[in-house]
Amino acid sequence: MPVLEADKLLEYHRSKRLHEYSLILMWSLFTISCNYVPAEIYESEGFTSRKAMKAEMFSRAVCLYHNGGEKNKFTLLQATLLLGFWNSDIEDHMQPWHWSGQAINLCQVLGLHRDIDSVGYNTNITERQRPLFRRLWWTCFWRDRWISVALGRPLRINLDDSDTPDPLVTDMAADLEGIPESISAAYLPRDLPQLAEKWIQLIHMAKLLGKILTQCYQLRRPKPTIAQIDSLESEILRFGLADHPDPMLSRLATFYHYHLQLHYQLSHLGHILSAL
Repeated sequence: MPVLEADKLLEYHRSKRLHEYSLILMWSLFTISCNYVPAEIYESEGFTSRKAMKAEMFSRAVCLYHNGGEKNKFTLLQATLLLGFWNSDIEDHMQPWHWSGQAINLCQVLGLHRDIDSVGYNTNITERQRPLFRRLWWTCFWRDRWISVALGRPLRINLDDSDTPDPLVTDMAADLEGIPESISAAYLPRDLPQLAEKWIQLIHMAKLLGKILTQCYQLRRPKPTIAQIDSLESEILRFGLADHPDPMLSRLATFYHYHLQLHYQLSHLGHILSAL
């Protein structure tokens, strides 16, 4: 989920200035990173479990969100997207829905659902901001589609109200070019270009899922015709996802290939069920 500016975060870390980095982003990031720390880390910090440590990080981020200390809406948007991955147990299953909604609201308030160059090149937006804005909007879109499926909730984003250009593979690397080689080798995956391509595929798959949900599951919409179902089926089959990943990929990229494949199978299954 490419919502942070990696070069900024890594530079703060390299120069030992993390205390100057956004506090709400830091706690939100810790909420996710708790999933990957070894047991000795959370035990050394006095937590009895990874879940307990994650809950503490989450509560601190939420506190910062609600106390109004952070005024930058882009920072709040990044934080809410990260907080949307909080789901510790069955009692908290609505948290992703809540935080996804907050992120979408912020996106639309900031105008990220609109093409910033729709009436000509907008000189107020820098070349660095453009890929970040696309990444933020399309990440919100992706979360909207899949959380709606998972929780049986209506879609929040109507693409007919948006003209933001599709994301590009190069958007993923837009803020990585100036990172020193030693830092890049230590903290970034070596097959980032392949991961970027898979992220683009995931966004396109989310679009297909949105079509399935809109065409086949909206309550007041007429039932789709056989021709419409066949057309959507053809579009799904044209997606062209390989059954097996390239054996030269890293374990991380291989994992994301199967992650993408799982999303594809779920989308296809949803379409098949709609035709029954």
